[in-house]
Amino acid sequence: MVKFGALQNAILTSARLSVLATDANGIIQLFNRGAERLLGYSAAEVVNIFTATDIHDPQALVLRARALSRELATEIAPDFEALACKASSGVEDCYESTLLRKNRERVPVAVAITVARDDIGGILGYLLMVTDISVRPQLGFDPCEVPFPARQAKFADLNLLTRMSHDMRTPLSAILGFAQLMESGRSPLTDSQKKSITGILQAGWHLEKLINMTRDLALIESGTLCLSLESVPLAAAMLECQAMIEAQGHTRGIRVSFPRFDSPCFVSADRNRLPEVLGHLLSAAIEYSELHAAIAVDCETHGAEWMRITIHGGGSGSSVKRLTRFFQPGDNLQQETRPADGTGIGLLLAQRLVELMGGAIGVQSNDVTGKMFSFDLKRVPVPRGAVRTSPHRPSTRPPSNASETSAANNVKG
Repeated sequence: MVKFGALQNAILTSARLSVLATDANGIIQLFNRGAERLLGYSAAEVVNIFTATDIHDPQALVLRARALSRELATEIAPDFEALACKASSGVEDCYESTLLRKNRERVPVAVAITVARDDIGGILGYLLMVTDISVRPQLGFDPCEVPFPARQAKFADLNLLTRMSHDMRTPLSAILGFAQLMESGRSPLTDSQKKSITGILQAGWHLEKLINMTRDLALIESGTLCLSLESVPLAAAMLECQAMIEAQGHTRGIRVSFPRFDSPCFVSADRNRLPEVLGHLLSAAIEYSELHAAIAVDCETHGAEWMRITIHGGGSGSSVKRLTRFFQPGDNLQQETRPADGTGIGLLLAQRLVELMGGAIGVQSNDVTGKMFSFDLKRVPVPRGAVRTSPHRPSTRPPSNASETSAANNVKG
């Protein structure tokens, strides 16, 4: 069996990015959390057991083999050769196909496949980056329906954004993969080389984040992004967000504190998107706070139906006023002098996601209390069987001023 030490250490373990690695014969050697989440198999069920072709729809393999046979003017078999032949020749290959989940459900995907070689050029195996494109909008129209020009233009723009997102992700995945290979390689690196590789990785992760946010905004604007609303424990969402935001706060010497709950508190939200909303808001709060400031997240009940989450930041009133512009698409972004870190996109995406979850969000400029953001979500009863203790505690104080009360009364139901 091929030794994949350096490759395994380099490949992403993110649950949001599906990554597979095979040996030279196509037998799966690595199946990360994202792949488990996408296909429903555990790594133990596929590693050293399945080949990459086993998770492909057989008909999709046949179609790809036919297309390659025509393109390369040679007969390509509908097996692993159809997946790896172009990558084997040194061509970075990206194709669309259909994979089979454990329950035999089909899922359309985009696959970027890259060959991994040893020091003398021999093939060690293949790295496959898989992207779920099942949420990509279908742009077909009913022949009996003549769409309005504005609607046509909107769909055209959306198609362009989604295609650009996919096209940028392919080379970006290769850059990140090989940068991590260099970082974890056996040869020692100089300080200068380590610094350069760190810069490449940081820029790559940032670019991937911007690509994801741009894609999500396009899907929201088209009405094709679907959320799964359920009873979500606020404590768990905040713990997840805390893990994501600590590093950014540390770089600016900013401490972020979260509330404690005496008893479980549940809201109606998307389990995956709620920590993302908190992360975008806290990222902006950190960016617009003074160095070494303190940021606090607070939760308070508002009436019988709503829970308000407030972020108290260390920014001045003028800095908070600048943040309000980011809730207006394209408004005054050109005049913003803060670093181009994607904060504006993140705030706009947070606003849209909160609205899709039935809530409302706002910015408050208050030099006395330091409030920066607050948003309201519907409270839901504690599910039967939920643990009655929790590491977070919400406050029960009423809104502190009339503007907060008015905002809560205007929350979307």
